Amino acid sequence: MKTGFALLISIALATKASADCWATRLGFPCCEYSAQVFYTDNDGKWSIENGEWCGIIENQNSNCWSAKLGYPCCKSTTAVEMSDSDGQWGVENGQWCGIQKTQNPTTQPAVTQPAITQPAVQPTQVPQRPAQHPKPDISTNVKQIYASNFNNRRFEGFGTSFCWWANRLGYSDSLAEKAATLFYDKVNGLGLTVIRYNIGGGDDPTHHHITRTDSNMPGYAINPRYDGRSYTWDYNWNSDANQRNVLLKSVAKNRDEIIVEAFSNSPPYFMTNSGCSTGNFDANKDNLKSDAYPAFAKYLADVAEHFKTSWGVGFQSITPVNEPFTNYWGANSKKQEGCHFDQGNSESKIIVELKKAIDQRGLRDMQISGTDETSIDTQITSFQKLSNEAKNIITRIDTHTYGGNSGMINLNGGYWGVAVADHDNDKIILSQKYYGFGQFSRYIRPGYTIIGCYNNSVAAYDSQGKKLVIVATNPAGTNKIVDFNLSTFTSVGYNVKVIRTSGSINNGEHWAELPSLVPYGKGFNAELKANSITTFIVDDVEW
Repeated sequence: MKTGFALLISIALATKASADCWATRLGFPCCEYSAQVFYTDNDGKWSIENGEWCGIIENQNSNCWSAKLGYPCCKSTTAVEMSDSDGQWGVENGQWCGIQKTQNPTTQPAVTQPAITQPAVQPTQVPQRPAQHPKPDISTNVKQIYASNFNNRRFEGFGTSFCWWANRLGYSDSLAEKAATLFYDKVNGLGLTVIRYNIGGGDDPTHHHITRTDSNMPGYAINPRYDGRSYTWDYNWNSDANQRNVLLKSVAKNRDEIIVEAFSNSPPYFMTNSGCSTGNFDANKDNLKSDAYPAFAKYLADVAEHFKTSWGVGFQSITPVNEPFTNYWGANSKKQEGCHFDQGNSESKIIVELKKAIDQRGLRDMQISGTDETSIDTQITSFQKLSNEAKNIITRIDTHTYGGNSGMINLNGGYWGVAVADHDNDKIILSQKYYGFGQFSRYIRPGYTIIGCYNNSVAAYDSQGKKLVIVATNPAGTNKIVDFNLSTFTSVGYNVKVIRTSGSINNGEHWAELPSLVPYGKGFNAELKANSITTFIVDDVEW
């Protein structure tokens, strides 16, 4: 479409029969001149003429250069009304037409802008492609480069550990329901799809040193017995009711997509060297007794089996350790359960025993992940030191990261949480981080593929919906113009949805839906507001 003019094109349906036109059997005419492709399906390629869909006949209008731009070639006039990089343009019947090069154009004085007659039915407007910004502050390439080949390149979603907020507020059905909606409902909340469930070991009932109200996790094993050769115990399946209450309410929000991962901070106290689930007397040494590896594996496998058969929750994966190669976990700690495992033999042994235990219960489809170290750097060395048998058992590497040479950091500093429970008033108070998180989790969904993107941005492609999602952050105190280069994609549609969070919780934007943008072609420009996170959803993107 030429500069300074807007052509309103209807998508109303029409019925014009033509014996040699494939589109007529579907109730549409074939194109008389246009070769510009607006849509492609199993029937063929479609364009628009005179406000109506029309089927493109291959090789038709091959001599008409302007047909590729959605305009006919001039049939009689050679008067040049405008020239640009595409060619010379005339006007016939109140419509722009391309002057073919074989014609001999005659220069005419400038004429008054021709009137373009609109269809009788008010049309839907096909947006004019804007010009590309000449000097953006940021130039970002979005490329067809896969971030990972894991899981067939399918992203599984965002999630959260249930340590230990679920244990703290699960006593209240009201707070549990509100939390499940805010975090796991994909319409009214963050739409998270991963739950990290903590299988508590349970400390000695006579111990009262864990003073936090949330991290004193109950275990399922009771009445332990040891005959010098083996461990036995009974189960209390009413234990851990608070965390389980939140779990079941959260899973109910989105059963088709939610994944539950199980992990353990510590074995039950009676399997430990210290007799305490917070760690060894020497925090640098293993706390699981050398003869208790099979017993601990049995305990975890029994819990996984009971969740599946009694509560309908199958764990996608399970890991027997959590931040194991650290000196964090000491006996009689005020903080939480924890258990040191040395790299190499100790970590390998519990992985192998757990595999035996879950296979005995027919849970062969449940993955064993490892080893959930405290940083990516430690995780790399821990995996390298596993036995070959243990390496072959692990199907996914899990790790924490608070920094390190290869990890993410907490950019905002301060309080890590996105929400706080007000128990006195039975409500959950949201922070601005909650809405910032949602800019990612609500729009980059399970099944998408994370692809190459740069400059504080993340991109994902939806191969089924033909959508490209870009989440861009601007931590600067000034607005920035960004140019997103999409030149590696086959084609890009006409619409970019824009959602933004910025400012403060009281006065800022929270998933604000802004006016849509129109790409300039294979790319688009946008303004990133100061201190904001903006999500762009580009429609009709062909890989």
